[in-house]
Amino acid sequence: MRAINLRLDTSDPARPRLVRHPPGQLALLIFGFPPQSIVERAYFETAAIAPPPFNPPPSNPPLEAPPPLPNVGDVPQPPGAPAVRMSGESRLVFRLPNNLHELPYSISGLLDWSRLSPVLPDAAAVPPGEANAPGQSPPSITEPGDQVTAIELPYRLLIAPNVSDGGEPTWVHATEAVEHEGRVGLWHTRLARRRNGSQQEASAEHPLPVRAVWSPDFVANDPLPPHSIDDVPFRAAMSPRDRRSSSAGRSRSDAAAVPSPAVTGCRASPHAGYGCVSVTTSATQINPEDALKRDNLPIRSNLR
Repeated sequence: MRAINLRLDTSDPARPRLVRHPPGQLALLIFGFPPQSIVERAYFETAAIAPPPFNPPPSNPPLEAPPPLPNVGDVPQPPGAPAVRMSGESRLVFRLPNNLHELPYSISGLLDWSRLSPVLPDAAAVPPGEANAPGQSPPSITEPGDQVTAIELPYRLLIAPNVSDGGEPTWVHATEAVEHEGRVGLWHTRLARRRNGSQQEASAEHPLPVRAVWSPDFVANDPLPPHSIDDVPFRAAMSPRDRRSSSAGRSRSDAAAVPSPAVTGCRASPHAGYGCVSVTTSATQINPEDALKRDNLPIRSNLR
């Protein structure tokens, strides 16, 4: 965790506090998370598929034709042998409202985000289905700075919770160690929405929007990466071309609705030690547009 414009006050040793300093300045809390995604080599599984009932609309300029699909499925490598890459770190950033001047300096106090406001990339302030926030110009597609929220999930694609008409994005989690039958659970946080003083966790019945805001594969005004590098460093669920398209298109258009946790993390405690959970998409070839829109994208959690 990093604190911006907050000073540790230990004048009362029994009640240490983080105090806004200098007074009146913007105060931030930045929570860093270890890698949240692992990309694995993907293998084709072939099946007899009928041609689509329509042709895709023409593009101007014409797009490069994708490589043909294989006639036979790939033979997967033995467990533990497929190539993998780990994503970079993620972060959640929060702003103290102007009427909040101090926080308890304790695990529970620092994990109580109920009074804090998320600091989001400009693209995530655009309502779903719109090109720009009210009264603002369309945001540029730029790498999020280190003082705004950015979650790398999946590999090499940065996302962030998006604003919506239903309320402000927030996160729900335990603020103390949770113990069951002598075992302490791994700390994690779940995406939710805050409205009228209450919080509603994301679910299949209540999906919440997230937005792809950036990818290191995005280069402004350059053509899409060629299909010849689709398998660099290896075939995966998303290619550099997919990530470029997702960050360019989804930064300016519809946000994705996800019912599942977007971030899991680590906790150090005298009971549990230190451990992390990473969330990864399944290693199959998927259409990135469908992956961003579908509300049942398969995920699995791995203890690390």
